Amino acid sequence: MSRYHSPCFLTVLHLHWPATRTGIQRAGMVACILACLAVVSYGWVLAHAADQLAERVIHVAAGAEKGDGSSQRPLPTINAALKLARAGDTIAIAPGAYVEHVRVHLPNLRFIGSFTAENEPLVRIVAPENSRKPLVEDSHSSLWRGVAFHSDAGPVMELRDFSGSFEHCLFEKGGPTSSLNIYGGSPQFKSCTFAGQPGPGASVNLDSGHKGKGTVSFSYCLFKNMEGSAFLLRGEEDVQIINCLFANCDTILMRYDGVMSSVSAINSVFYLNSRPKLFLQGDSAPKVRLENCLYSPSPGDYMGWQAKALDHQPEIEAVNCITASPRFMGGRHALVNLCVDDTVNAPIWVQLTTLAEKLGLTISLALNIDALTPHYWDIIKGPAAKGFELASHGAVHSSMAARESIRLAWYSPGAQSATLTIDNGKKFVIRVDGKELFSRSLTDAPEITMSDLVRDLQEKGFRASLVDLSHGKIPARLLEPVQNKDIFFERNAPELAMDTDAYLHYMLAESRAIIEEGLKRYQLPQKTCTAFVSPYAETRPAIVEALKDTGYVLSRSRSEKVLVSARERVRLSFIESISLKNLFTNMPTDNMEEMFRMFLDYLKYHGIIMGLYAHGTDEATVEEWRELMEVLAHEPVIQTLSLAEIAEQVREFCTPLADGSYQCPSQTGPVRGEVSFKPGQGSPLLEAGRHTGQVSNFWGQPLPVNAMPNIGLY
Repeated sequence: MSRYHSPCFLTVLHLHWPATRTGIQRAGMVACILACLAVVSYGWVLAHAADQLAERVIHVAAGAEKGDGSSQRPLPTINAALKLARAGDTIAIAPGAYVEHVRVHLPNLRFIGSFTAENEPLVRIVAPENSRKPLVEDSHSSLWRGVAFHSDAGPVMELRDFSGSFEHCLFEKGGPTSSLNIYGGSPQFKSCTFAGQPGPGASVNLDSGHKGKGTVSFSYCLFKNMEGSAFLLRGEEDVQIINCLFANCDTILMRYDGVMSSVSAINSVFYLNSRPKLFLQGDSAPKVRLENCLYSPSPGDYMGWQAKALDHQPEIEAVNCITASPRFMGGRHALVNLCVDDTVNAPIWVQLTTLAEKLGLTISLALNIDALTPHYWDIIKGPAAKGFELASHGAVHSSMAARESIRLAWYSPGAQSATLTIDNGKKFVIRVDGKELFSRSLTDAPEITMSDLVRDLQEKGFRASLVDLSHGKIPARLLEPVQNKDIFFERNAPELAMDTDAYLHYMLAESRAIIEEGLKRYQLPQKTCTAFVSPYAETRPAIVEALKDTGYVLSRSRSEKVLVSARERVRLSFIESISLKNLFTNMPTDNMEEMFRMFLDYLKYHGIIMGLYAHGTDEATVEEWRELMEVLAHEPVIQTLSLAEIAEQVREFCTPLADGSYQCPSQTGPVRGEVSFKPGQGSPLLEAGRHTGQVSNFWGQPLPVNAMPNIGLY
């Protein structure tokens, strides 16, 4: 009951003061009125004192000398403030790092920090080194605002039957265990960030509490860069997701069998998820309801699409959801090399150079020297004269070199032994019982090839054949020296292999020399061929050394399982690439333009340097190339460069590492920039959401009454 509703006070207000009252009666009434006024005054004083207590603020500043908690003499730790605190107090925490465990023992406390315009809390509570106990424990109705919580070993926070809220907070986990453990209650998280969940675990672990089933609400929250899942649902705790964004998370939710609590998301974005399913749960579990959400997956292993369309994920009930790029503003820079492979596809490349020139892009052509006739030089010299790059294309990898080249055998009745040798002068000799039956110099001019050697051996009565016909034109001098090799047919059929290092050097140098000869003959502005394209994903030292020795500065190869950001490492010996045909396989949307946008979003998010290529029209038609190039032309932070230009930028701006790779800086150079989650012009997120009951946006500003809310954070 408030101070304005005292029974005595109400009685006095309803008294009459008729003139017929006696003096005694009037005196009694006056006394009653005075008594009531005294009670009312005392009640007002008590209430005002309670108000004053509720508004009490205790100040904390990291590194301060022990004070009294006033703004002039703050306390040095949060725990020191808790010792002085009463229910309802505000603990104002100055910017800084606080290395301590915090356990809240009073209701209605307010922990108020601060945060930047980028929503980065300026107050950090950090777990002591190697501590495995929860960093913060809270079982009350606290309010936390503008505070970052970080722990490497133990959980960041443990909430039991908690009914308070968190605003503009950061939950950051450095180890594989869960970041936040919630046991019942009805906590609310608004405008918070959950980041850095390494390993297969979950960031938020939801379990049952002691007071029955509760509901956890997340609104305008960002979950990013999680190797595991955002949520692990272990108990009957309902989950409401409102205007949240999940970026680069392996999965969104994992559910224990038998847990039947509801999960729903509205106006939320699922961005760069590569797994086939967003939600991992059994067939009997309630479906997750997605309403007015945007799904923008990324490629997965080997840069292929594993993510399935929402209507192919049986765990989901999707209402008014779309699969498209969110078209966020900005992003990290990325470098892309577009390339048509194989000389015979030069006519396709010529068509594409016309469009590339119009759009301000560039596209390379990788040449096979076997097909590089004057006819093809006449086709490619026009675009090459305009500066479009010509690279070398070949099948160079060490497993081919180590493979057998010539199979050879000899049998003579009565003969005791038959041996062959290749001496240091590359003289090939076969002896039977000490008698020389065959001798040939492998360095004779004109240079003897593998086919020449096999033919000569056959003419002398030996059983000889090429194992791989593609080796026929390769010089026989590349055969490895063999000492005392037994070649009796009745015993075995020896196989001669090429010298791996010699083979690699020959193939690389020969290809480069032939292309550079054509560049010179046709007086093209490109003077050297310093980029090599290999269809094999190998980074063996022998290949890297051969590339270096023969003058190549950059090579392109097939994508590895995990594509690494150039901020972490980029190898000039082999930048990774993907065939366009892989992008067309298992697309999560039928809209090819949106598929390309989502793929490029992946490059911009991580800051990646890579190649996109196709051979003939069976891998990518001219129209498909055109559509990709149209999308690229509207991506200001993605540059299409020649392979040689990419190498030049990496060497100029990035730092060489001990293993021969480079690391690119975040603020300058080829992959500079920052990730953005703000929708740009034409974003499908703008005013595409539904009203949710929220009355304010990410920053706490009132939502427009008439306009529909956005999807996502802003």
